[in-house]
Amino acid sequence: MLELFDYIKKLNIKIKFLSTDIFAGEYASAFKGRGLEFEEVREYISGDDVKNIDWNTSARTGKLHTKVFREERELTVILMVDISSSMFFGSKWGFKSDIATEISALLAYTAIKNNDKVGLILFSNGVQKYIPPKKGRTHIWHIIKSIVQSEKYHQNTNIVDTLKFLGNTIKRKSIVFIVSDFISNDDFANHLKSLKKKFDFVPVVINDPLERTFVSKYKNIFKFKDSESDVVYNNYLKFSPDYIEKIYNQFREINIYPIKISTDKSYINEIIKYFRERVR
Repeated sequence: MLELFDYIKKLNIKIKFLSTDIFAGEYASAFKGRGLEFEEVREYISGDDVKNIDWNTSARTGKLHTKVFREERELTVILMVDISSSMFFGSKWGFKSDIATEISALLAYTAIKNNDKVGLILFSNGVQKYIPPKKGRTHIWHIIKSIVQSEKYHQNTNIVDTLKFLGNTIKRKSIVFIVSDFISNDDFANHLKSLKKKFDFVPVVINDPLERTFVSKYKNIFKFKDSESDVVYNNYLKFSPDYIEKIYNQFREINIYPIKISTDKSYINEIIKYFRERVR
């Protein structure tokens, strides 16, 4: 328990350090509010958008008046985090699950700083835990603690059933970060496509360089055991560079653009790069 407390404390310090004003600003620019909300009517000032002139008030007062709108900033962010056993592997800076925890914590903390609601779905072969969206730093650290304390599940990763749960449970239009290695046998791309009108999906694809190079290099020498089913099998393709590229192609075909994370590189740079590309 003490080790867990120390880990969460260190993670807290690291996330606060990483969640700078620059990072928060990039996030706010990349993810706009749900729209404009009417605030007031005031006299027209040179330079105001003529499309917002309130002709009824202008006719009644004899002076040009314009409608003023403000952006409705509040968003709902859902973190959909893979805790299947394939995530508990890493050859560089840490396990994929460690990187997923840090990224999820950083996104959650930044969202809260922007006054957004944050919810959590932990999944493996299905939904293992759901925390409804709320605000507040106490809520955020409840989310982070839930991710840190999550057990390792050996079942196959089932993204489709988790997406079905998402669609049936979350009624409000939301931004959904899917933090996973996407090592899955199900046809999740079609389900992402069917839910795109309701959700703004951001896949955060985490992979490890050893998975890409080792398996391809030694595929004819070793047999590989699936960490999610403990079955020895010859189908190594889902760990290969071709499989990763296939996933990226599926995303592109449905106009969903992922954040590409590797355990041997800084994830901060990749996330900020994504935010900036999204703005453009």
